[in-house]
Amino acid sequence: MLTISIQTLWNIRILVLAKPEHENRISHVFSDSVKTGIANTLGNKGAVGVSFMFNGTSFGFINSHLTSGSEKKLRRNQNYINILNILNSGDKKLNPFDITHRFTHLFWLGDLNYRIDLPSTEAENIVSKIKQQQYQELLGKDQLNVERDEGKVFLHFQEEEVTFPPTYRFERDTREKYAYTKAKATGTKYNLPSWCDRVLRKSYPLVHVVSQSYGCTTDIMTSDHSPVFATFEVGVTSQFVSKHDPRSASEGGIKFMNCTATLFTKSKTKFFIEFHSSCLEKIVKTSEGENTDVDNGSINVCFAELQLTPIISDPEYLLDQHILICVKSTDCDESYGESCVALRAAEACNAGFKVSLTHRGESTGTLTGVIQLHLTESKQTEKLYDFIKVEKDDHGSAKSKSGENRSAVPHALEIINPSYMGVGVRGGYATDMGWSYTPKAGNVSPKRPGHGRAPNTPDEAEAGTEMFDNPLYAAMAMQSRREQELPRWDPPTPPPDAPRFPPPPDGEPDRAPKPTPRNRSFTCSEGKPPPLPASLAPGPKRPVVPQRSEGGVVLAAPRPPLPIKRAALLEPQPLHKPREPRDQHTRAPARPSQSLPANKQ
Repeated sequence: MLTISIQTLWNIRILVLAKPEHENRISHVFSDSVKTGIANTLGNKGAVGVSFMFNGTSFGFINSHLTSGSEKKLRRNQNYINILNILNSGDKKLNPFDITHRFTHLFWLGDLNYRIDLPSTEAENIVSKIKQQQYQELLGKDQLNVERDEGKVFLHFQEEEVTFPPTYRFERDTREKYAYTKAKATGTKYNLPSWCDRVLRKSYPLVHVVSQSYGCTTDIMTSDHSPVFATFEVGVTSQFVSKHDPRSASEGGIKFMNCTATLFTKSKTKFFIEFHSSCLEKIVKTSEGENTDVDNGSINVCFAELQLTPIISDPEYLLDQHILICVKSTDCDESYGESCVALRAAEACNAGFKVSLTHRGESTGTLTGVIQLHLTESKQTEKLYDFIKVEKDDHGSAKSKSGENRSAVPHALEIINPSYMGVGVRGGYATDMGWSYTPKAGNVSPKRPGHGRAPNTPDEAEAGTEMFDNPLYAAMAMQSRREQELPRWDPPTPPPDAPRFPPPPDGEPDRAPKPTPRNRSFTCSEGKPPPLPASLAPGPKRPVVPQRSEGGVVLAAPRPPLPIKRAALLEPQPLHKPREPRDQHTRAPARPSQSLPANKQ
């Protein structure tokens, strides 16, 4: 397995692995940690997170350990809010949004420490219900479920049905008995059996995600917790390559109409909407909306119609995109709510949408409107999800274009495109996830028959390998065209004095001269002659010992000896020669020819 990232905070750790064949698909890997211990400075409680991009789909994974104790439910809720607002992960361009909106798929797991909210006198009754596998009555008293239903924590997160017994608190080295009492100096402390270890997820609307398993294991007994596991099947968007000429492809557009935001505030400021998406060249803002007071302490803000221009107008590309919406104040540019809208909802017609607005983990209102997506009427659209299943390692097998070796590894790469509409909502409605869509007219276009199947003939496989221009990453053929337009490089002409090979012997005028073999390779820069062969190179030169002059200049030849100084003449000193430090304190001797003063004789 390939290690994507490892992040550790004290005893909290997250490890993300991937198959080696997916290494080139993964990019933009980020990791971070948040401390929520005493005064938010100790790392015994907190969270670690890892995020990355898989092709065009973003993933986020968070492992958290929240405050323990049956009576500290509100403290755990605050730990969640702190992690939500402090953890730095995902696309940095999405600063107005918290981490619950930055990823296509976000998985939150770990020891959340939420307990069964029952008195300690019900301990034996709880154990009896666990033995009878009567979990539903106990899950109704689960603190996490109660807080989620009231919208206080993990808003719009989903959890699969719990069909396994509580994972806490077992006796070590056994899974047959719950040790729900603990003797302490202050008395007996009760730790009722609870589902402390959980796995939750949140995904963008109308994306493919299906849970395949959710449970706990009894093989690991070194802790008083039973580890939980969960597996999911999710769709990842592949790199888009248009099947049509960009100059003749039908143009698409995105239009938002009749947008009205209901905000749980009485603020008198003006509001506008920001639209963020990877399919847009830049952030798009609406004009100021018109505020209308509501009797229940809220305000309604109506916004004008807005047209968005995507970077790629192909309808198949647009149907895979999501638009992140942020309602902001014009006074301080503060967010009053964020949400996400899927363009897939407007595939066949104009679609009315209603999404919940959240800010810092709390509900702040709703947003309603209509999406209009310009598509070609006669053109059916497809989902660009790739589900890749590798049956066998075929790195060593060579595949020719004619398909001769395709039978060597049958069905080595199977690409499946299942139905995606409505998948991922189990045990609830779309409104439970914070969004809902209502078609205005018409039905969703049916799937094209035969989509996602493998080529039946070598001719189909040959046609499938044709390379198309990608407007997002520029044309693939531009590079080869530029290489043809570049001037051809010719080797430089050697100078006249360069050594030449001897002429061929008499009798063989047509044979080319045989070059002298070289024992090593040389690299010549342009404009310089190539080095001489070893046989023609001159002998080694004698080293020249440089001599240093008075001014510090190295001379090629020794200087002639200086003339002998006379008593009456003194050689003049050069003006540029610095004065020695010792000359400042030592007085020069008197000249012999000078006469002493009269008072010194």
